[in-house]
Amino acid sequence: MNQKISVVIPTLGGIHLEQTIKNLNNGTKIPNEIILSLPKKTYTILKLSKYTNVKIIKTFRKGQVHQRIEGFKSAKYPLVLQLDDDILLNKYCLRELSNFLRFKKKVSVSPLLITKSKSSNFDRRPKNLFYKIYHFFLNGKENFKEGQVSKAGIPYYFDNYKKNNIYKTDWLSGGCILHKKENLILKNYFFIKSKKAYCEDLIHSHKLKKKKIQLYLNTNAKAKYDDFDGFKLSSLKDFYAIIKSDYMCRLYYVKLSKKSIVRMNLYYFFLIIRFFFTKIK
Repeated sequence: MNQKISVVIPTLGGIHLEQTIKNLNNGTKIPNEIILSLPKKTYTILKLSKYTNVKIIKTFRKGQVHQRIEGFKSAKYPLVLQLDDDILLNKYCLRELSNFLRFKKKVSVSPLLITKSKSSNFDRRPKNLFYKIYHFFLNGKENFKEGQVSKAGIPYYFDNYKKNNIYKTDWLSGGCILHKKENLILKNYFFIKSKKAYCEDLIHSHKLKKKKIQLYLNTNAKAKYDDFDGFKLSSLKDFYAIIKSDYMCRLYYVKLSKKSIVRMNLYYFFLIIRFFFTKIK
């Protein structure tokens, strides 16, 4: 059974968008429609007329979550891929994801997201006592556990994954997830006033699990993206703005999921120390 696919991309028409669409159309499984969801005012997209499967919709509000939901509502086909406009799918990615969902109902799946940036030792499986103590503060006796969201509301990535494996996980990165259309969340779930939708993927994952949707990572499917360059490149003013917004969004998620505000505050304490340490290093 060759299920048709809608792709939904909330965007402002960024510089990476054309390459993202090109990759989608060069894959072994080409989407039947690519819905670009833009805010109604000021944003335009050029050089995409050659792609017959691209459809543009305009939304009344600007915001990643709102634009994505409006795109979901316009999707025609049984499988729906939510995708950020700067994520480049591997040639076989969409085929692997759709094959995984073929005989499943209440399941969503993500590819392995690969970035050029080297992750911090704080975000990896601890290799010494110092990092074990750090993760104890974040997650108690369970410590670092791949695919879990810690008691502090910090998601753990798969640091030691094996190729050609499927992992059940507590959360999925919002950058690329394939859903069954009937499982989509079509009501707004992000109510925080923030310029960027920090932690929206954690909130979204929580809402999906409340609907009894199981979340999986498929390492057979791969996609590339550019990661955050790190706090060392941020000014104190920028760092404060990022931390303030991130804190408000994570606090909402921690309360929603009944996790530990105390452990979350410890995470930000460590984060602030790390920032100043990188500045004087």
